[in-house]
Amino acid sequence: MRRYVDLVAATAVIVLLTVATADAQKPQSKTHLGGKASNLIALIGTAGTDGSINDTQLIDANGGNAGDFVIPNKSVLVVTDVHVIPTGTPGLRSGRLRNPGGGGLRTRWEFDSATHGAQYINLGSGSVFRQAPQVQGFAASAGTASVYIYGYLTRDK
Repeated sequence: MRRYVDLVAATAVIVLLTVATADAQKPQSKTHLGGKASNLIALIGTAGTDGSINDTQLIDANGGNAGDFVIPNKSVLVVTDVHVIPTGTPGLRSGRLRNPGGGGLRTRWEFDSATHGAQYINLGSGSVFRQAPQVQGFAASAGTASVYIYGYLTRDK
């Protein structure tokens, strides 16, 4: 009887994990703050090692680069998450997400990619940008990083 109960419990866990995994692949219908999913934005930028400031590019629905991103008039971009994925040689990655529309430093990262494969930064209720965010890697970095920026567009108040 004990084996049967264990088998049923194990099967239930597998079914729940399968359902949860399948559900995770479905597109969101709303943002974490209730914004329309049609306004979700994904951007990518490169953090270098020379202190240069780089523009971000829009990521299309298929994961490809869709070109420059411009925030529409009377709108703002609310950035909710930043994922920093190191490329190249393992070592220190240091940089920031820059707000060219004012407000200076928004999000800064520093981690050793030899011990941490990436850094995921959740900005809680979000950080507001009136112009497309830019990415800056600091000269102390051992290598470059791809910086994925997620958020949504909403009307400016």
